[in-house]
Amino acid sequence: MTKQKEERRVDQTKYPENLKLFIAIWTLFVQSNAVGEAHRFSAWKGFFVIVIPAILFVEIIVAITVAITMTIL
Repeated sequence: MTKQKEERRVDQTKYPENLKLFIAIWTLFVQSNAVGEAHRFSAWKGFFVIVIPAILFVEIIVAITVAITMTIL
């Protein structure tokens, strides 16, 4: 296979960034509704059940990274 055909094939498999963003938002929407329905409360509460732990997880990782960086310096 020539290099041009290989490059063209790779380019065809890439998704546009807008499509990736749309799929990510749609996934969050469906997950929020599913969690809300499973626990018998609103989709908004389902959204916060997903988002709040994610935010806390990121904050903990950032805090640990900062603490390690400060001890090294």
